Amino acid sequence: MKRSEMIERIMDYYEGLDQTDFERILSAFHDDMIYKHPKLWDFEESEPEYHGKESFKSLYLEKRGKREFDHKIADIIIEGDRASVLGFAPRLGFTWVAYVRFKEGKIYRFIYGTLSGKPPLLE
Repeated sequence: MKRSEMIERIMDYYEGLDQTDFERILSAFHDDMIYKHPKLWDFEESEPEYHGKESFKSLYLEKRGKREFDHKIADIIIEGDRASVLGFAPRLGFTWVAYVRFKEGKIYRFIYGTLSGKPPLLE
């Protein structure tokens, strides 16, 4: 898979979230996807892990619904079939990091976490 295609899948996911475009979000993921993140939303009781597109759609996207959010990507590092993403959520004031693994041209494994404040400058 080309680096540009991996970046496109990542951008489809984040831009889809910001636009609440479930079709765009789901098209970025492999059918056997695994998605994990810290407890962020009121409908989640603990740190969730979603297995498969249908679970992700019904247990996460539909329950999350339309929420105003703005993902600002600061950096994407790609090596082989994996990527690391560093970004910032300006309205909520936290930094997020994501680990992404690809399979058959789609996002297969997605894990993210949050940090307080703006992302540090890595110059």
